[in-house]
Amino acid sequence: MEPRRILLADLPRFLREMLRRTLERDPSTKIVGEIIDPDQLSQAIDHTHAEWVIVSLMSNGQLPETVEVLLERHPAVRFLAMTTDGSHVTAKWFEPHVRTLDG
Repeated sequence: MEPRRILLADLPRFLREMLRRTLERDPSTKIVGEIIDPDQLSQAIDHTHAEWVIVSLMSNGQLPETVEVLLERHPAVRFLAMTTDGSHVTAKWFEPHVRTLDG
């Protein structure tokens, strides 16, 4: 089985580094890139063939508006959005599915 291709995007540096270190230990995942500028995200998805994109939740706890646009352009990609402290995660993908995970 090929590892899941994950793109880290628009996350604080500390969170990106923590996620990278954690996910690199799992052979079923592969970090294919890190994007700081959300305007480059669509191009990065095309370039890296990412299957999952992890982004920051907005300060109000909502998904960034760009997720909807990106889902239209990249319907096979799944998005995880998380708070900077990792206490709240929202997942969304093209299938009409949104799930919030609180921890």
